[in-house]
This record gives sequence, structure tokens and C-alpha cells, in this order.
Amino acid sequence: METLIVLDFAGTLSIETILFGREDRLRRALVQSGLAALGYREPKRFWEDLVIPTWEEGARSSIGYTGVLRNQIKAHPIKEIEKAVNSFVARYLRHSRIHPAWRPLFERTRNSSDVQILIATDHYAELTWHLRQELRSWRIPLLPLRNGLIQKSAGQEVPYSFPQKRQPVLLATSADLGALKSEPLFWETVAEQILLSRFSRILLIDDFGFNEHPGDPYRAQGKVEQRRNTVTRLLSKAGGKSLEVFPFYLENVTLEDPPCKIHQSFEALIQQALVLCQSA
Repeated sequence: METLIVLDFAGTLSIETILFGREDRLRRALVQSGLAALGYREPKRFWEDLVIPTWEEGARSSIGYTGVLRNQIKAHPIKEIEKAVNSFVARYLRHSRIHPAWRPLFERTRNSSDVQILIATDHYAELTWHLRQELRSWRIPLLPLRNGLIQKSAGQEVPYSFPQKRQPVLLATSADLGALKSEPLFWETVAEQILLSRFSRILLIDDFGFNEHPGDPYRAQGKVEQRRNTVTRLLSKAGGKSLEVFPFYLENVTLEDPPCKIHQSFEALIQQALVLCQSA
């Protein structure tokens, strides 16, 4: 029985990515990076002037978070802009860590030929390099789907046979594939590269934007359930016939709660998800 475990990143694998957007932490990062000196001292202005207008471009292209921020900021010397933008994005990525409670799942599946992990996420281009470095510290290889995984055998397409002793985690990002998870192209590309139809069970663990910061356009009213329905439909259509969905929703906390409370709720939710994964 081949099982595919599909994991979202921000809000699912990582809570610190979301906590970075708390008003107190974001304001501090704006000051420390130098963006505040360029006029972006207040989180509200940061969201409305820099993130919301550029999110979809950044999430669909190789320009990256640094690229869209650099292009959006005007009327300042380019060296000042680049220094501030690079510093800010570096701080953001340092906070974008996979929660250690997920590590047993990654370590259990890396030597398994029956269970495959796919991180599927809407994100900026910098995430691919970042996750490669992070998983390398766990001695787990990462393989982005943009590299192509299908091979030909006697005229037929077959799943790629990994020569490594350690099975890599696969990664599909919107920036690498040029489409968001709510768009057909994303899952069509995934299906073409890993033959989704070969998996007898697919487990999707995703917050669909529910856990994002309230100021983030990804969490805009009505989009979470719409995205959940669309992603589920597209994944099923692309070949995930036996699809189970675990909505990774932090329903009893807000980002204004003490971080310890948020982490406790997040870790409890991870344990519930791991119970499902253990049957894989």
C-alpha cells in the first residue's frame, strides 16, 4: 500500500512563520531590518502597501519575497532598499522553522518505500532553498518537483526510483510551479511528476490559510473554506481518488494569545495529525 502524505507549510508545519506576523514581533523586525527607516514602521502599512499588492506575483514566480519588496519600495536609494529588504526576509526565514514535533514523521518515512511525504505550499521562491537547508540538518534530502521525477520505462511513464538510501521529501511550491494550490496547473503538474494515481491513500494535512495572521490576504474572509473545497476537488481530480483531509485548524486560540498557549495548541494538533499518519 503506497501512501502519500501531503503537508502544507506555513500554519501547518510551521507556527513560527505565522507568529512572525504578530504586531509586536513584526514591528520589531521592521525596525531592526531597516524597513522602518524607509517609512514602513507600522505593521498595517507593511501589509497594505507591501504584502497585499505583491503577494500573488511573488507566490507565482521566481522573483521571491526580496524581489517583490524591492520593486514595491520607491523613493529611496537602491542600496538602502536592498539592505533593508534582505535583512527583513532573512529574519522572516529564520522564523520559518518546521516545528520539531513533526520530526518523528519525517524520520520514520525517510527509509520507507511505502510512504512518501510531499510538502505542497503557496509560498515565495526563497522557501525551496530554506527547506533544503533545514531538512539537511535532520539528514533528510529534499527534492523540488520542478526538477521532474517521471522516467520512461519501455515507453511508459513510471515513478522515479530514488538511488539514495534515504528517501527524499518532495516539495511543490507555487513559486516553483508557477501556480497557486487553488489553481488546476499546480496539481496537474504534481500529478504528472509523481503519478498521483499510484497512491492507494492520500492524506492531506493543511490549514488552508485558517491559521494565518489576520492581516494576511491569504486568510481573507471566505477564502479559507473556498480554498479547502477547491484544493480538495483539484487534488481528487488530478488522481487522488482515495483522499482524506485533516483540516489543521487552530480554532481555540488567537495570535494575540501568549505564545506558550499557541504552541501548546499547535503541538496538540500535530499529535492528532500524527495519529492519522501512523496508520500509513
